[in-house]
Amino acid sequence: RPATEPMPAVSFPTYHTFSLDNGLKVFLVPDRRPLVTMRLLLRGGSSLDGQRPGQAEFMADLMTKGTSSLDAGAFASEIDFVGGSIGASAGVDNVVVSASGLRSKIDQIAGLFADVIKNPVFDPGELAKYKSLQIEGLKAAKQETGFLAETAMNIVLYGRSSPLAAVPTEELVNAIGRDDLVACHNELIMPNNATLAVVGNFTVDELRSLLEKNLGDWKPGAKAPRTSITVRRMSGNRIILIDRPTSVQSVIRILSPGPLPIDADRPRSILLANILGGGTGLGNRLTMNLRETHGWTYSPYSYFTANSFSGHHLAAADVTNTATDSAVVEMIAEMGRLASEPIDAKELEINVKSAVGSYVMSLARPDATARRVQSIDFHHMPSDYYDRLVSTYNTTTAKDLADLAAKYYRKNDMVIVVVGKASQIKEGLERIGNVEVWDENFEKIESEGAASLSVTADEVWANMLDAMGGKENLRAINSLSARGQGTL
Repeated sequence: RPATEPMPAVSFPTYHTFSLDNGLKVFLVPDRRPLVTMRLLLRGGSSLDGQRPGQAEFMADLMTKGTSSLDAGAFASEIDFVGGSIGASAGVDNVVVSASGLRSKIDQIAGLFADVIKNPVFDPGELAKYKSLQIEGLKAAKQETGFLAETAMNIVLYGRSSPLAAVPTEELVNAIGRDDLVACHNELIMPNNATLAVVGNFTVDELRSLLEKNLGDWKPGAKAPRTSITVRRMSGNRIILIDRPTSVQSVIRILSPGPLPIDADRPRSILLANILGGGTGLGNRLTMNLRETHGWTYSPYSYFTANSFSGHHLAAADVTNTATDSAVVEMIAEMGRLASEPIDAKELEINVKSAVGSYVMSLARPDATARRVQSIDFHHMPSDYYDRLVSTYNTTTAKDLADLAAKYYRKNDMVIVVVGKASQIKEGLERIGNVEVWDENFEKIESEGAASLSVTADEVWANMLDAMGGKENLRAINSLSARGQGTL
């Protein structure tokens, strides 16, 4: 391996802060490159959905599908013509509207950006098309083990009654109407509930003039609603097994606690997760164990993630059915070893350099810079958080990471979610901990002894053959064809 060169001196970009008269807080990150990035961040998101799970996501996705002056097609043509892009999305605790394009076309881009923010019409025809796509996507998602695992994890984290753990259904999709989207927009999309980060070649006066022209008439509203989300405590080495009888492999997701964005542990926790299952790829512990040593899986991984309400760690792997319980044991063992055995100096050095290098490279991405500037304000982080990040990485010791592993990788504070064939993997998992079996609708399956059943397997088989026309008729079949017709 060639010797690495000394790490270059690096610092987080300087930025300016000012506010418009309507209360919109603006961050300007000067950048001489010809591209401009604009990112509007609003507090809210799916945590405020209440009895309408999904409405914040619907609202954000449809903001770019027509305004009071341009229908969806005309709007798409306008932004494409100037080589720009505008999009919106909703997260757990926020809504984001973003735009990018050439500095030379900023007048047109800023006008369209402001139009999306202030004047979306939520056209009923566009809403109907969007619902149709969502329902079709939902049908496909329910066949995906990853979707089942993610939904189960949300139930574990937030509880079944939380809007963050709602099980998507066709009924919930159809329950959201245009009035709900208009109300959601009026409630959240206002300047005094937002910050705007701009990365581009502007002076403060130039940007202020541009924003006053396009967003100066954007009216502030009443204080946006806030909510508190209950986060379930993980304890008892609990195992949730979602029975999918047709699965030939198992999806394993191990949840444990993690730091919030504001917590001092957050930067170093990234190093810990990288050593376990990320960062340097083939060098991480889960890959070397599950893939290289045992050949059970291809790409295991781990990471810490957090929002305003919760922080947690996820370790994940997809393995063959026969290796399910063994893989779970090895994953937990690797997490435990990080707390009980000192991390090798070379392993630590490689992961520190990888984290520093990834951060340095990311400074070239305007979207990442905009997001970080806003996160300082959004999560009330120290103003020098990103200035200190490289120093924090470089001064991390093996003991620091062992202490973090002992804090966040406790075996009795984990929840293990497995999606797979229960008849083949349940017995092995029961040797690890208490197993709750759920069906694919996330309902608990109560175990039932064979003696209590009113019909035998042979009787079921005979009844099926009778319903298909009887054994003799079935035996007489020499060939089988199927015909179908579809419309796209």
